Amino acid sequence: MVITDMIETQEKIRTVLIVDDTPANVLLLESILSQEYTTRAATRGSEALEIALTTIPDLILLDIMLPDIDGYEVCRSLKSNPVTCNIPVIFITAMHSAGNEALGFEAGGADYITKPFVNMVVVARVKAHLALIVKQEGLEEWNNSLINRVWHNIATIREKNEALQRVESLKTEIEDDEEYAEGIIETIREPFMVVSSRLNILKANSRFYETFKITPEKTLGNSIYDIDNRQWDIPEIRLLFEEILLNQSVCKDYEVDHVFQSVGRKIILINARSTFRKQTGSEIILLAIEDITERRMTEEFIKSRDMNP
Repeated sequence: MVITDMIETQEKIRTVLIVDDTPANVLLLESILSQEYTTRAATRGSEALEIALTTIPDLILLDIMLPDIDGYEVCRSLKSNPVTCNIPVIFITAMHSAGNEALGFEAGGADYITKPFVNMVVVARVKAHLALIVKQEGLEEWNNSLINRVWHNIATIREKNEALQRVESLKTEIEDDEEYAEGIIETIREPFMVVSSRLNILKANSRFYETFKITPEKTLGNSIYDIDNRQWDIPEIRLLFEEILLNQSVCKDYEVDHVFQSVGRKIILINARSTFRKQTGSEIILLAIEDITERRMTEEFIKSRDMNP
Protein backbone atom coordinates (compact mmCIF):
# COMPACT_ATOMS: atom_id res chain seq x y z
CA MET A 1 0.00 0.00 0.00
CA VAL A 2 1.29 3.46 -0.93
CA ILE A 3 0.70 6.35 1.44
CA THR A 4 -1.43 9.11 -0.12
CA ASP A 5 0.56 12.05 -1.41
CA MET A 6 0.73 14.56 1.42
CA ILE A 7 1.41 17.63 -0.71
CA GLU A 8 -1.65 19.13 -2.39
CA THR A 9 -1.79 21.97 -4.87
CA GLN A 10 -3.56 25.11 -3.72
CA GLU A 11 -5.65 25.35 -6.90
CA LYS A 12 -7.31 22.33 -8.38
CA ILE A 13 -8.37 22.16 -12.03
CA ARG A 14 -12.05 21.24 -11.88
CA THR A 15 -13.72 18.69 -14.13
CA VAL A 16 -17.08 19.28 -15.80
CA LEU A 17 -19.02 16.37 -17.32
CA ILE A 18 -21.18 17.42 -20.29
CA VAL A 19 -24.12 15.11 -21.08
CA ASP A 20 -25.94 15.85 -24.35
CA ASP A 21 -26.85 13.62 -27.31
CA THR A 22 -26.28 16.46 -29.81
CA PRO A 23 -22.58 16.63 -30.78
CA ALA A 24 -22.84 20.29 -31.72
CA ASN A 25 -24.02 21.18 -28.21
CA VAL A 26 -21.19 19.20 -26.65
CA LEU A 27 -18.60 20.91 -28.85
CA LEU A 28 -20.04 24.33 -28.05
CA LEU A 29 -19.98 23.75 -24.29
CA GLU A 30 -16.48 22.33 -24.47
CA SER A 31 -15.28 25.40 -26.35
CA ILE A 32 -16.86 27.64 -23.70
CA LEU A 33 -15.43 25.81 -20.69
CA SER A 34 -12.21 24.09 -21.80
CA GLN A 35 -9.97 27.09 -21.15
CA GLU A 36 -10.68 27.00 -17.42
CA TYR A 37 -11.82 23.43 -16.76
CA THR A 38 -11.20 19.86 -17.79
CA THR A 39 -14.22 18.60 -19.71
CA ARG A 40 -15.58 15.12 -20.34
CA ALA A 41 -18.58 14.23 -22.48
CA ALA A 42 -21.31 11.60 -22.67
CA THR A 43 -24.17 11.23 -25.15
CA ARG A 44 -26.29 8.73 -23.18
CA GLY A 45 -27.58 8.65 -19.62
CA SER A 46 -26.05 5.26 -18.83
CA GLU A 47 -22.68 6.46 -20.11
CA ALA A 48 -22.92 9.55 -17.91
CA LEU A 49 -23.59 7.44 -14.81
CA GLU A 50 -20.60 5.22 -15.56
CA ILE A 51 -18.26 8.21 -16.02
CA ALA A 52 -19.57 9.88 -12.87
CA LEU A 53 -18.85 6.77 -10.80
CA THR A 54 -15.37 6.16 -12.19
CA THR A 55 -13.97 9.70 -12.44
CA ILE A 56 -16.28 11.67 -10.10
CA PRO A 57 -16.48 15.07 -11.85
CA ASP A 58 -16.86 18.29 -9.88
CA LEU A 59 -19.99 19.35 -11.77
CA ILE A 60 -22.37 17.88 -14.37
CA LEU A 61 -24.18 19.69 -17.21
CA LEU A 62 -27.10 17.36 -17.97
CA ASP A 63 -29.51 17.41 -20.89
CA ILE A 64 -33.06 16.29 -20.12
CA MET A 65 -33.84 14.56 -23.43
CA LEU A 66 -31.45 11.60 -23.86
CA PRO A 67 -31.83 8.50 -26.06
CA ASP A 68 -31.85 5.86 -23.30
CA ILE A 69 -32.92 7.35 -19.95
CA ASP A 70 -33.96 10.96 -19.46
CA GLY A 71 -31.96 13.49 -17.49
CA TYR A 72 -34.38 13.44 -14.55
CA GLU A 73 -33.77 9.72 -13.99
CA VAL A 74 -30.02 10.19 -14.40
CA CYS A 75 -30.08 12.91 -11.75
CA ARG A 76 -32.12 10.76 -9.36
CA SER A 77 -29.62 7.92 -9.76
CA LEU A 78 -26.72 10.26 -9.05
CA LYS A 79 -28.36 11.66 -5.93
CA SER A 80 -29.26 8.22 -4.57
CA ASN A 81 -25.66 6.99 -4.75
CA PRO A 82 -23.35 8.02 -1.86
CA VAL A 83 -20.42 8.20 -4.29
CA THR A 84 -22.05 10.82 -6.55
CA CYS A 85 -24.76 12.41 -4.41
CA ASN A 86 -22.77 15.60 -3.72
CA ILE A 87 -21.98 16.41 -7.36
CA PRO A 88 -24.00 19.50 -8.40
CA VAL A 89 -26.14 18.93 -11.49
CA ILE A 90 -27.14 21.79 -13.81
CA PHE A 91 -29.83 20.86 -16.32
CA ILE A 92 -29.36 22.08 -19.90
CA THR A 93 -32.59 22.09 -21.86
CA ALA A 94 -34.65 23.77 -24.53
CA MET A 95 -37.80 23.26 -22.40
CA HIS A 96 -38.69 26.52 -20.67
CA SER A 97 -41.84 25.66 -18.70
CA ALA A 98 -42.04 26.04 -14.92
CA GLY A 99 -43.24 22.46 -14.70
CA ASN A 100 -40.04 21.15 -16.27
CA GLU A 101 -37.93 23.25 -13.95
CA ALA A 102 -39.88 21.94 -10.94
CA LEU A 103 -39.27 18.36 -12.06
CA GLY A 104 -35.57 19.10 -12.35
CA PHE A 105 -35.31 20.53 -8.86
CA GLU A 106 -37.37 17.65 -7.43
CA ALA A 107 -34.91 15.22 -9.06
CA GLY A 108 -32.03 16.94 -7.27
CA GLY A 109 -30.84 19.47 -9.83
CA ALA A 110 -29.03 22.57 -8.58
CA ASP A 111 -29.75 24.95 -11.49
CA TYR A 112 -30.97 25.36 -15.09
CA ILE A 113 -29.33 26.65 -18.28
CA THR A 114 -31.64 27.02 -21.25
CA LYS A 115 -30.84 26.50 -24.91
CA PRO A 116 -29.66 28.17 -27.08
CA PHE A 117 -26.62 28.72 -24.88
CA VAL A 118 -25.33 32.18 -23.96
CA ASN A 119 -21.61 31.89 -23.32
CA MET A 120 -21.53 34.36 -20.43
CA VAL A 121 -24.48 32.67 -18.71
CA VAL A 122 -22.89 29.21 -18.99
CA VAL A 123 -19.58 30.43 -17.57
CA ALA A 124 -21.27 32.36 -14.75
CA ARG A 125 -23.51 29.47 -13.67
CA VAL A 126 -20.68 26.92 -13.74
CA LYS A 127 -18.31 29.25 -11.90
CA ALA A 128 -20.90 30.03 -9.22
CA HIS A 129 -21.61 26.39 -8.39
CA LEU A 130 -17.93 25.42 -8.42
CA ALA A 131 -17.25 28.34 -6.07
CA LEU A 132 -19.70 26.76 -3.60
CA ILE A 133 -17.71 23.53 -3.79
CA VAL A 134 -14.48 25.41 -3.04
CA LYS A 135 -16.08 27.04 0.00
CA GLN A 136 -17.32 23.67 1.26
CA GLU A 137 -13.87 22.14 0.86
CA GLY A 138 -12.36 25.11 2.68
CA LEU A 139 -14.80 24.58 5.54
CA GLU A 140 -13.85 20.92 5.79
CA GLU A 141 -10.15 21.82 5.79
CA TRP A 142 -10.75 24.39 8.52
CA ASN A 143 -12.68 21.81 10.55
CA ASN A 144 -9.81 19.31 10.25
CA SER A 145 -7.36 22.00 11.31
CA LEU A 146 -9.56 22.83 14.29
CA ILE A 147 -9.65 19.19 15.33
CA ASN A 148 -5.85 18.98 15.27
CA ARG A 149 -5.54 22.18 17.29
CA VAL A 150 -8.00 20.93 19.87
CA TRP A 151 -6.11 17.65 20.26
CA HIS A 152 -2.89 19.59 20.65
CA ASN A 153 -4.54 21.72 23.32
CA ILE A 154 -5.72 18.63 25.15
CA ALA A 155 -2.17 17.28 25.28
CA THR A 156 -0.88 20.67 26.46
CA ILE A 157 -3.54 20.88 29.14
CA ARG A 158 -2.64 17.42 30.45
CA GLU A 159 1.03 18.36 30.67
CA LYS A 160 0.14 21.61 32.42
CA ASN A 161 -2.04 19.73 34.87
CA GLU A 162 0.81 17.37 35.79
CA ALA A 163 3.32 20.24 36.20
CA LEU A 164 1.03 22.50 38.24
CA GLN A 165 -1.09 19.99 40.13
CA ARG A 166 0.48 21.16 43.44
CA VAL A 167 -0.64 24.72 42.81
CA GLU A 168 -4.17 24.66 44.18
CA SER A 169 -5.14 28.07 42.85
CA LEU A 170 -4.66 26.91 39.24
CA LYS A 171 -6.12 23.44 39.56
CA THR A 172 -9.75 24.41 38.98
CA GLU A 173 -8.91 26.48 35.89
CA ILE A 174 -6.88 23.65 34.37
CA GLU A 175 -9.61 21.09 34.99
CA ASP A 176 -12.23 23.38 33.46
CA ASP A 177 -10.06 23.89 30.36
CA GLU A 178 -9.53 20.17 29.99
CA GLU A 179 -13.22 19.39 30.37
CA TYR A 180 -14.07 22.03 27.78
CA ALA A 181 -11.57 20.70 25.23
CA GLU A 182 -12.58 17.06 25.73
CA GLY A 183 -16.22 18.06 25.47
CA ILE A 184 -15.55 19.51 22.03
CA ILE A 185 -13.81 16.32 20.92
CA GLU A 186 -16.64 14.12 22.19
CA THR A 187 -19.08 15.96 19.92
CA ILE A 188 -17.11 14.98 16.80
CA ARG A 189 -18.59 12.02 14.95
CA GLU A 190 -15.39 10.31 13.84
CA PRO A 191 -13.16 8.14 16.08
CA PHE A 192 -10.03 9.92 17.38
CA MET A 193 -6.88 8.83 19.18
CA VAL A 194 -3.75 10.43 20.63
CA VAL A 195 -0.74 8.10 20.51
CA SER A 196 2.71 8.61 22.04
CA SER A 197 5.96 8.27 20.09
CA ARG A 198 6.22 4.78 21.63
CA LEU A 199 2.78 4.07 20.14
CA ASN A 200 1.00 3.84 23.50
CA ILE A 201 -2.57 5.18 23.40
CA LEU A 202 -2.88 8.33 25.51
CA LYS A 203 -6.46 9.26 24.68
CA ALA A 204 -9.41 8.03 22.59
CA ASN A 205 -12.91 9.42 22.25
CA SER A 206 -16.15 7.54 22.82
CA ARG A 207 -16.82 7.13 19.09
CA PHE A 208 -13.59 5.13 18.79
CA TYR A 209 -14.75 2.73 21.51
CA GLU A 210 -18.24 2.44 19.96
CA THR A 211 -16.96 1.84 16.42
CA PHE A 212 -14.40 -0.84 17.33
CA LYS A 213 -16.26 -2.39 20.31
CA ILE A 214 -13.44 -1.92 22.80
CA THR A 215 -13.30 -0.40 26.31
CA PRO A 216 -11.04 2.34 27.70
CA GLU A 217 -9.68 -0.14 30.26
CA LYS A 218 -8.29 -2.29 27.46
CA THR A 219 -7.06 0.69 25.45
CA LEU A 220 -5.48 3.54 27.42
CA GLY A 221 -1.78 3.10 28.17
CA ASN A 222 -1.47 0.07 25.92
CA SER A 223 0.44 -0.17 22.67
CA ILE A 224 -1.84 0.23 19.68
CA TYR A 225 -0.48 -3.07 18.37
CA ASP A 226 -1.60 -4.91 21.54
CA ILE A 227 -5.23 -3.77 21.83
CA ASP A 228 -8.21 -5.84 20.68
CA ASN A 229 -6.21 -9.10 20.58
CA ARG A 230 -3.55 -7.45 18.39
CA GLN A 231 -6.09 -6.64 15.68
CA TRP A 232 -4.29 -3.36 14.96
CA ASP A 233 -0.94 -5.09 14.44
CA ILE A 234 -1.18 -5.18 10.67
CA PRO A 235 1.37 -4.20 8.00
CA GLU A 236 -0.60 -1.16 6.78
CA ILE A 237 -0.74 0.37 10.28
CA ARG A 238 2.95 -0.30 10.92
CA LEU A 239 3.83 1.35 7.61
CA LEU A 240 1.76 4.39 8.52
CA PHE A 241 3.47 4.91 11.88
CA GLU A 242 6.92 4.30 10.43
CA GLU A 243 6.31 7.02 7.85
CA ILE A 244 4.88 9.47 10.39
CA LEU A 245 7.67 8.97 12.98
CA LEU A 246 10.51 8.84 10.46
CA ASN A 247 9.55 11.97 8.54
CA GLN A 248 7.57 13.83 11.24
CA SER A 249 4.93 14.29 8.61
CA VAL A 250 1.22 14.53 7.95
CA CYS A 251 -0.73 11.73 6.25
CA LYS A 252 -4.13 12.27 4.69
CA ASP A 253 -6.75 9.70 3.65
CA TYR A 254 -4.58 6.63 4.31
CA GLU A 255 -6.87 3.68 3.53
CA VAL A 256 -6.86 0.44 5.52
CA ASP A 257 -9.08 -2.55 4.72
CA HIS A 258 -9.04 -5.09 7.56
CA VAL A 259 -11.28 -7.71 9.15
CA PHE A 260 -11.44 -7.09 12.91
CA GLN A 261 -12.49 -9.95 15.17
CA SER A 262 -14.88 -7.78 17.16
CA VAL A 263 -16.62 -5.81 14.38
CA GLY A 264 -15.87 -7.63 11.15
CA ARG A 265 -14.58 -5.95 8.01
CA LYS A 266 -13.83 -2.25 8.28
CA ILE A 267 -12.52 0.03 5.55
CA ILE A 268 -11.16 3.17 7.18
CA LEU A 269 -9.45 6.38 6.14
CA ILE A 270 -6.84 7.63 8.60
CA ASN A 271 -5.63 11.23 8.86
CA ALA A 272 -2.50 11.33 11.02
CA ARG A 273 -0.26 14.14 12.21
CA SER A 274 2.94 14.11 14.25
CA THR A 275 3.23 16.97 16.77
CA PHE A 276 6.34 17.80 18.82
CA ARG A 277 5.76 18.94 22.40
CA LYS A 278 8.49 21.37 23.43
CA GLN A 279 7.71 21.20 27.13
CA THR A 280 8.37 17.47 27.37
CA GLY A 281 10.64 17.12 24.35
CA SER A 282 8.46 14.32 22.99
CA GLU A 283 6.20 13.65 20.06
CA ILE A 284 2.57 12.66 19.94
CA ILE A 285 0.58 11.42 16.96
CA LEU A 286 -3.00 12.59 16.36
CA LEU A 287 -5.24 10.21 14.44
CA ALA A 288 -8.68 10.90 12.97
CA ILE A 289 -10.42 7.80 11.60
CA GLU A 290 -13.29 7.80 9.11
CA ASP A 291 -15.31 4.62 8.60
CA ILE A 292 -16.01 4.35 4.84
CA THR A 293 -17.01 0.68 4.85
CA GLU A 294 -20.52 1.22 3.51
CA ARG A 295 -19.31 3.62 0.81
CA ARG A 296 -16.60 1.26 -0.44
CA MET A 297 -18.95 -1.75 -0.36
CA THR A 298 -21.43 0.25 -2.42
CA GLU A 299 -18.68 1.04 -4.93
CA GLU A 300 -17.62 -2.63 -5.04
CA PHE A 301 -21.22 -3.71 -5.59
CA ILE A 302 -21.70 -1.24 -8.44
CA LYS A 303 -18.40 -2.26 -10.03
CA SER A 304 -19.29 -5.95 -9.73
CA ARG A 305 -22.75 -5.32 -11.17
CA ASP A 306 -21.32 -3.38 -14.11
CA MET A 307 -18.75 -6.11 -14.82
CA ASN A 308 -21.35 -8.87 -14.59
CA PRO A 309 -24.61 -7.41 -15.96
